[in-house]
Amino acid sequence: MNAVGFQHQIYQLIQAFPSCSVVNADGALLASNDQRTEILTTTRLVAFQIIKKYLNPKPHDLFVMNDPENGGYSLSKLIFVAAIDPNLYLIWDDNCSLIDFKIPPTPLFEKSKKNEFVWKALIESNENSKELAAFFENEKAKIDVLASQSLLVKNLSQLKLQTLWLKATQEVFEHQFSNKAMGSFDCQYKTPTNQLIKLKFTSEERQNIKLISLDFTNSSLATTFHTASHVIESGLVQKLIQFYQVEKYLTQSILDKIKIILPPKSIASKAHPTGQFNHEIQSACSQLCQHNLTQLNSQIRKSTASFEIDSELWLELKAKNQTFKMNFHQKNIALPCLEKLIENKSIEVKKMQKNELGFQLSFQVLQPHFDVLKVTTKLGCAKQDDLLKINDVVFLGGDHPIKTGDTISIKWTF
Repeated sequence: MNAVGFQHQIYQLIQAFPSCSVVNADGALLASNDQRTEILTTTRLVAFQIIKKYLNPKPHDLFVMNDPENGGYSLSKLIFVAAIDPNLYLIWDDNCSLIDFKIPPTPLFEKSKKNEFVWKALIESNENSKELAAFFENEKAKIDVLASQSLLVKNLSQLKLQTLWLKATQEVFEHQFSNKAMGSFDCQYKTPTNQLIKLKFTSEERQNIKLISLDFTNSSLATTFHTASHVIESGLVQKLIQFYQVEKYLTQSILDKIKIILPPKSIASKAHPTGQFNHEIQSACSQLCQHNLTQLNSQIRKSTASFEIDSELWLELKAKNQTFKMNFHQKNIALPCLEKLIENKSIEVKKMQKNELGFQLSFQVLQPHFDVLKVTTKLGCAKQDDLLKINDVVFLGGDHPIKTGDTISIKWTF
């Protein structure tokens, strides 16, 4: 089998997982898939290393974790680790709004059998035990389907073929790297909390070795607004592979060419207990990276070009068993929940209008099952007083309890 054949087979393996990583027994990344709005490229690898070090996963085991202070992303974002073969591991993430408590690295299944102690403590004692049991059993079923494809697993677990694939992806990256400008560029961003994030991007070639570095030296120390280093790294890696057009070839060979310098206890390197600011800070750092890449590769370089953050707003309308998301980014508006909420008569739309200047949405809550409206990300939003209102009272951020009869109004300007 050649590298093209290996790539085809590894994507057969992961096609059912929107957000996942495949690694071998040494932890070398063989493939990565990130199609969800939350980016966990590096976070999944950190979770794997923690579980491998302390729990030694074996085929037919299934482990889960979500602890943001120790390798996780957020409480509702669960990370699963399973050994499909002694030399082939799958790490994937999925959302479960029923989980609002920390789960350290935990064995759910051992040799395909439920860990009865964990099952009772984590699932059966929960008020939503039926829904949780169905969720976790579905995750196990996914991995069982993969493990049953014995020929596919056998091919992908061969060290010789893995080495061939890693070499091929390195060659693809080096070719793409040579087509872009080398040098350095830096910019900075002051957060709403008056903390500074500084990023210097450098691409260079030393003794025929192509290297990329992203240096956050002189960024502010963490106060109340901060996130884990692997969260930042995940966003940066995605920006880089998109820029160099190697999304389908992201492996350890490419990760080894990227050096990310994050000073200890800085705004971009200190984990938050609940991951509250993960997406907001990840997005800001990713935009800084994109700005540096664009400026460095511009035909007319402007060394004084200042960085301006893109406007971005993420909202979550939380119900007992579900989370409904609304995302706004520049002119892109995603309201995947709206139609469902209207159909089941959970809300009544009072106003929805879009023109060349912006978008307005106003709706009234009809059902009593909503708990809270939460702002998870707010970047560069102008006219704060007009942005978000609840019952005509300005809501700036955080969590706000919601009850029947409340009216929520959003005025998004382009």
